[in-house]
Amino acid sequence: MESFHYAIEGIFFTIKTQRNMKIHLVIGGLVVGFSLFLHISKVDFAILLILISLVLVSELLNTSIEILLDMISQEYSKDIKHVKDIQAGAVFVFSMFSAIIGLLILWPYVYKFFFK
Repeated sequence: MESFHYAIEGIFFTIKTQRNMKIHLVIGGLVVGFSLFLHISKVDFAILLILISLVLVSELLNTSIEILLDMISQEYSKDIKHVKDIQAGAVFVFSMFSAIIGLLILWPYVYKFFFK
């Protein structure tokens, strides 16, 4: 039970302190709501939930690495900057590909809803 408490505490800390986590949560919530509205298949919904959860996990990992690097050195370091930039790039790439996959999944449902 204590482990769950710490996990939830870490998630809420990230939500409170990281603007990008808030953005990912809002977009993920909109995708879930839109998916329910369009009555997408269970398989498509599961794929979207997996993608959303992995984007959130990548943001949690990015935040933890940034905090760890800040603990290692409070002074500017070009190497630490590179590590942070690479981590941010990883989250960005995964988020963009998740968005593309999401659009590929949702487009047929949107098309059917509006044009048929």
